Amino acid sequence: MGRLQRHLAELPYHEGPDAAIKAETVFRNVVASIFLLTGQLVHTEKHTSQGRIDTLVETPEHVYLFEFKVDKPVEEALEQIERNGYAKPYAGDSRTLHKIGAVFSTKIRTISDWREVLG
Repeated sequence: MGRLQRHLAELPYHEGPDAAIKAETVFRNVVASIFLLTGQLVHTEKHTSQGRIDTLVETPEHVYLFEFKVDKPVEEALEQIERNGYAKPYAGDSRTLHKIGAVFSTKIRTISDWREVLG
């Protein structure tokens, strides 16, 4: 997450959108692009029976489930993961599951807060 903060902090401020929904889309796509460049299997807007996971990254040993928010408390992202059962499709998976809520700040234009919950 520290690396993502540094990469996002390098984005020019004048190129980002002002609306929160557009900002979330831009940040989600940047995060997905970074993971894709590292050779990871990445899904954006991964549909489930109860909603869409913002970004899902799969490695041979780990599954990273990301929910992004813009200018909101990180707890909202983690609550959405639980409320919508985003982790249910991976319940029987032998890989370690990482549920990550991340908040992007339109003021500082990078990740302002994040929290990870295992399992």
